[in-house]
Amino acid sequence: MRLYIPIEPPPTPAPSPGPEQDNPARLQYLASILHGCTPSELRFISLSIAPLLKRDFLRDLPIELGLHILSYIHDPDTLAYLSQVSKSWRQVVRDESVWRRMCDLYHFPTGIRPTNSRNEPLKELEEFADKPMDPALEWLASRPSEIRDPPLSSSSFHRFKYHYMTLQNWRHGGHLLREFSVPMGSTEREGGVITSVALDSEWVVVGSANSKIHVFSARTGVLHRVLVGHTSGVWSVGLVSRGGRPLKRRAVDSDPEETFLPPSHREALGLDLEDDGESDYEETLSEPGGASEGWGQPNAIVVSAGCDQVIKVWEVEHGNCIHTLTGHTATIRSLKLLHRSPTAVTGARDRTVRVWDIQKGRMLRVLEGHEDRVRCVEVCGRRAVSGSYDGTCRMWDIDTGKCIHVLTGHRNQVYCVAFNGVYIASGGLDTVVRVWSAETGACLSILAGHTALVSQLQLSPASREEKARARTRSSDYIDPGSSWDTTNSHFPSYTYTSPTSTSPPNSTSNSNPLTHSHLSPNPTLNLPSTRPILATGGSDGRVITYDIESRQVVHRIAAHDAAVMALQFDEYFIVTAGADGRVRVFETGSGRLVRDWYGNTGGGGNGGASGGGYGYDVLSDADTSVGMPSLPALRYENVWKVVFGGSLWGASAPGNSMTTIDLDDGRGNIRGIPDGGNDGLGKRERGHGRDICAVMCRKPGGRTVVEIWRMSPDMDVAPASESQRGGEGEDEEDPAVS
Repeated sequence: MRLYIPIEPPPTPAPSPGPEQDNPARLQYLASILHGCTPSELRFISLSIAPLLKRDFLRDLPIELGLHILSYIHDPDTLAYLSQVSKSWRQVVRDESVWRRMCDLYHFPTGIRPTNSRNEPLKELEEFADKPMDPALEWLASRPSEIRDPPLSSSSFHRFKYHYMTLQNWRHGGHLLREFSVPMGSTEREGGVITSVALDSEWVVVGSANSKIHVFSARTGVLHRVLVGHTSGVWSVGLVSRGGRPLKRRAVDSDPEETFLPPSHREALGLDLEDDGESDYEETLSEPGGASEGWGQPNAIVVSAGCDQVIKVWEVEHGNCIHTLTGHTATIRSLKLLHRSPTAVTGARDRTVRVWDIQKGRMLRVLEGHEDRVRCVEVCGRRAVSGSYDGTCRMWDIDTGKCIHVLTGHRNQVYCVAFNGVYIASGGLDTVVRVWSAETGACLSILAGHTALVSQLQLSPASREEKARARTRSSDYIDPGSSWDTTNSHFPSYTYTSPTSTSPPNSTSNSNPLTHSHLSPNPTLNLPSTRPILATGGSDGRVITYDIESRQVVHRIAAHDAAVMALQFDEYFIVTAGADGRVRVFETGSGRLVRDWYGNTGGGGNGGASGGGYGYDVLSDADTSVGMPSLPALRYENVWKVVFGGSLWGASAPGNSMTTIDLDDGRGNIRGIPDGGNDGLGKRERGHGRDICAVMCRKPGGRTVVEIWRMSPDMDVAPASESQRGGEGEDEEDPAVS
């Protein structure tokens, strides 16, 4: 039997409310009221109604859409303004993904800021820097330092803020840590001319013609040690940063006999390290700042050479000379250190290049073949390139001593070489720069443009993609007798900057069109240049940059009224120094002059620091929007060296100023930056640091001065709490980064 129960149908739902219909009577009534209002009453009504009609789209949208909108903003100042609109906007702007993208966009290095486990030298002990310390002073020097790393967060926001403010300080800031007057020698020949410098994130090492080596703290500028032992002028110094991880020692370098050393020296050199090292390695070119990665030793090592024909190995912490290596029979003009390996390569006026084991204190091999004095040496990986007054360059295998290539073509003495593993660049008295293939030894280009001696060269690091492309083009060749670059029969329009001009040029109107694809869509942003370039400087005062792959001119800059004495660049800035007493800073991407550096305007004196801080009173700012101010009187009579480097924020290990980060988005392009023709810069060594700058100069009165500048900001503030990052705090940290 089936029982049927009637079921009532569900009630019909009420119709959805339609759009609100305007009531004509209400509108007519409101209109009559408005027509009878006074102007002040209408103003009050307008101010009351306007906020009711606003919609906060960023608050009402899903967080994913809000972050997507912010991804189109590349200017940090704009993000700072947006964070001040409301708490909800601030919460979106302070999202970790926003600032992680900005760090990738600007190529800022990754990594957590390490703590400083080393005691800083005390200012009170500077007068004892060149004397052996008694036990009491040793105890005083070993006291815990008052210098501590600020308690900064490792968040992307704080990381971006730190590095962005460092870039801004390069434009119009910087803090003079110390101005030190180098004592003159006993004879005129031993005058206080500074010949060489090397620095990392901990030390600044300065060699001079008075046979002494001064070691300063990079963090405080305090003189730590004066290394005394050379009997003649020091021509070259190298610095091995503490820490690091060693490479596996080659069988050809093994030493069956163990050299006796005191336990303290063995520990300083890392001779008793249990780690046997890594077998694989990637070719790394030498640092322009003269520092190299360590092999795991606990303290920094200084290697020096000069007119007394010996190489000395020093332990920085206590100033001990561990090894004195002999073998050269004439002045040693150049010294280079290999990364993560206790190997040094020297070139001397005795026509030889020699390879040394600075850990065990012995000469490994002699590289012979040059017919005249060796002026310069450059290393990359396990290969070295030497330039000689015989007009040739030679590439050597460091492990075997074999001469791989003999590069002939220069018509006069070779004064400088650069080598990045793919290309070799050489320059000299014949005023041209030759570019060679490291794979085949063929001359790829002859770059003309200078009218005097070419004395400064630097190459961008080579990526894996560039190395692969170079191998495919190894058949390209230019006859060594050719006097012009056939791939560049005429120079494009160039950027010209006069040192005595009161207004910098407008680089957008006369720069090479080749640079446009590598610049930011917004020219006011100082995004890093992604172009691999070759920078050259000459005695004619010119600085010329070339695209290293096409060998075409990118910028020609009349940088100085006299010879270019120093040149160094990274992906942001080109820094030059001249015999005219000026230090100048240009943008790498645009070639635009951004700063004229006139030095300390105060009377710091020996060991004193100016009170300029991070201000405009110390350095003049060259901003194209307002023009350069009236030029002050020069504070430098001559500038011999300018070197920058070191990173006080982060590195893979304490003392290591080099960080490799991956900027690849999975398709071989750098996210947010035009790929510039798929140049393969997705993975490139970045973050070599620009926090410390050292200027070696002569000042009025004949004083030889070492100036140590800190370009990174003082950010000794505690990180914001989670509630503050969410926009709940009333006194939260301002996110403005400029």
